[in-house]
Amino acid sequence: PLIHGGSQERSLRSGTMSYPLAAALASAADSAMADMTEREERLGRLRDSLEQQLFEEFPQVIRTAGDNDRVAHNSNLIFPGAQSDSLLFLLDQQGISASSGSACTAGVLAPSHVLLGMGYPAELADCAIRITFGHTSSEADVEAFLSAIKICYPIALRDGANQKAI
Repeated sequence: PLIHGGSQERSLRSGTMSYPLAAALASAADSAMADMTEREERLGRLRDSLEQQLFEEFPQVIRTAGDNDRVAHNSNLIFPGAQSDSLLFLLDQQGISASSGSACTAGVLAPSHVLLGMGYPAELADCAIRITFGHTSSEADVEAFLSAIKICYPIALRDGANQKAI
């Protein structure tokens, strides 16, 4: 038996299949797939715009993916000399939500094992943040991030973040 408790399905699975929920899931999947290409192109343009403007202001910032193909809704960046925790705290005070690692490693205080595996030294891996775009992200969000990072990055550097990475 998969789930104990009832005699339905020859006692292999108790309970009643929720066909309305299955139909709703199918409808949601159809809706998400209908504009997926257009959405990914739009998010890629936003990501590229953010990165281009950021690199013009701070050429020392590193895109961890280099020039490799990657998902459109994500930008993982290293801000040399600024520990990610300090930078994230300062960005949060400016109303910007970002992360220092993947969602599956939330709460881990060590540098990203993925960045370490890619060959980045711990001093740089500890300076990485992840910016994620969603279906509601806009050019205004890019501008808000850029305005905030122009304030926060210099403060994070000055306030004694991981200076070994500079």
